[in-house]
Amino acid sequence: MGQAGFISVAKYDGHIISYEYKEGFEDIKPISGDSIFNITPLSKQFTAFAILILEEQRKLSLSDSILKYLPELGEYARDITLQHLIYHTSGLKDYLELALNRGVSYTDDLSVEVILEDIYRQDTKEFKAGTQFQYSNTGYFLLAQVVEKVGKKKFSEFLNEYVFLPLGMFSTSVVDAYPTNRKSVIGYKQIEDDKYEVSVSPWKNIGDSGVYSSVNDLLKWGENFNSCIVGTKQTIDKMLSVLPSEQLNGNLIIDYEPYAFGLGQEYFMGEKLYDHSGAWLGIATYFMRFVDIHLTVIVLSNNEDLDVESIAYKVSAQVLK
Repeated sequence: MGQAGFISVAKYDGHIISYEYKEGFEDIKPISGDSIFNITPLSKQFTAFAILILEEQRKLSLSDSILKYLPELGEYARDITLQHLIYHTSGLKDYLELALNRGVSYTDDLSVEVILEDIYRQDTKEFKAGTQFQYSNTGYFLLAQVVEKVGKKKFSEFLNEYVFLPLGMFSTSVVDAYPTNRKSVIGYKQIEDDKYEVSVSPWKNIGDSGVYSSVNDLLKWGENFNSCIVGTKQTIDKMLSVLPSEQLNGNLIIDYEPYAFGLGQEYFMGEKLYDHSGAWLGIATYFMRFVDIHLTVIVLSNNEDLDVESIAYKVSAQVLK
């Protein structure tokens, strides 16, 4: 069995790779730019983009109530819009906590249907929609269900047709069933120095997670923020628009964070960037896009304990200096 490792890459659009480092194994083969990882919560940016494509097609509006598409949520959720779900301001309880609270383990099976049942059983929110930022996987899980209803096809098929194939991301897909014959790296957790054991979850959580991709494919996705091969410039600009810090009544958003559509906004060494981290059993991931200077930085690891954020910022510092 191979040893866990990671790959880190930085690349300016249209140029050769500025920085690349890799170590460890995906199974018995060394990790490479073509190694396919579960990119975990990095998937959220693709879910948000799918919603924007449907808006571009005039099939929905971000101001629509979630009940227009998922009435099973119940009347208590009527004031929650699709935009609230995108910005993590819906007040819906995180389905991960709902499952864990009733004794489900990360290594147990958890289907889309059971996740929906957990969500639909709720009848109260954590807070009034639009008043507070609270990161919640439920919002993006439900957005994937909206994509399926409005797009009239499986979430995986929608992203293949409108995002992955047009961008030439031929190694990227949504895995929505386990076990899967989709080849990907084996995930590990570290139990002792230089000793690892396999770490994997069979949860079928799509929308908030579920996309599998490689460094080479994610570089193509990064370039799309400027090339707009998929999506209009207006759509890309909207995707990068962050949550306003004030509510409609002028009060400040509680626990505010500058979060855009599946991406956070940060500044580093004088440059604005959009990023997201990902963590799941056996996997740790990080994606950064410096839109103004056309730079993408990616770290993908099959060691769940690796500090990929620190690596991503060290790589960025080396490239930007």
